Amino acid sequence: MDKSKKVDKLIIANKENALELVSANKIIATQNEEKIKRAAELIIARKELAFQAELVIANKKLAFHIEEKEKRAAELIIANENLIFQNNEKTKHAAELIIANNELKQLLQLNADKDLFISILAHDLRSPLSVLLGLSDLVTENIRQFNIDKIEKLVNEINQSAQNTFALLQDLLSGQECNLAKFLLNHKT
Repeated sequence: MDKSKKVDKLIIANKENALELVSANKIIATQNEEKIKRAAELIIARKELAFQAELVIANKKLAFHIEEKEKRAAELIIANENLIFQNNEKTKHAAELIIANNELKQLLQLNADKDLFISILAHDLRSPLSVLLGLSDLVTENIRQFNIDKIEKLVNEINQSAQNTFALLQDLLSGQECNLAKFLLNHKT
């Protein structure tokens, strides 16, 4: 029985050791997670420092250019006034760049709208003109085989298609029925 008590004690001791090891492993895992988090934070901090260094270099270059322009305009400006002027110039240039960028975007959009308008116009004119050409070819090639009713029907279709095409062109040229914005809205869908 001594041996079984010793075995029981060893089993209990092994279970306690296992629990302690599990607990210690959890603590180590938590510590490792903290270390990983800190390492990630350090990486982010390093990237931020690198970015800030790039910004410092860019700001120095910009300050140099501003100072050169000011030297040409007025050489007798004290250092504090120079810094205030540079900050004001930076703000002004940023606003001007934003305005110029917006104007450029508008011009690019107008150009794209113009291209779309021309493309749609060409497409819209191509369809009725294709009908006109197809019907007139049909009549021309088969005029002797068709009876007068068939010819009259085809000529009426040609006439109607020509009138529709002409009306579309008139609307586009007069600007009364169709303007660019309305035209684009109707054809973008």
